[in-house]
Amino acid sequence: MSIIEKARALRKNMTPQEKRVWLFLKQQRFQGLRFRRQAPIGPYIADFLCLNPRLIIEIDGGQHNIAEHQTYDKKEQIISRLKVTRFFVSGIARLICILNQSWRLFLMLLKII
Repeated sequence: MSIIEKARALRKNMTPQEKRVWLFLKQQRFQGLRFRRQAPIGPYIADFLCLNPRLIIEIDGGQHNIAEHQTYDKKEQIISRLKVTRFFVSGIARLICILNQSWRLFLMLLKII
């Protein structure tokens, strides 16, 4: 299965938390920013990708290995020069609350602008 086929399969089978974030990002269109969901980037698939300001948002469940993701994040940032930020499923409500209040604040917290 190619990376594109895997991304398509992931789009069809998004978790409830990923669906919630996707609907929010898709409806809001923060300052004209456009996100892609389950986007292939080299050998990886990002949950949500915004090419400008070069941001990846990852939604992870409790079963993910933190050390494994730190290695993934470092490789991803080196390969694509994208800022990877990770939210656990338990933090989705907080993420949406922050995004609701201010997209600019969110980017400032991530030190992108």
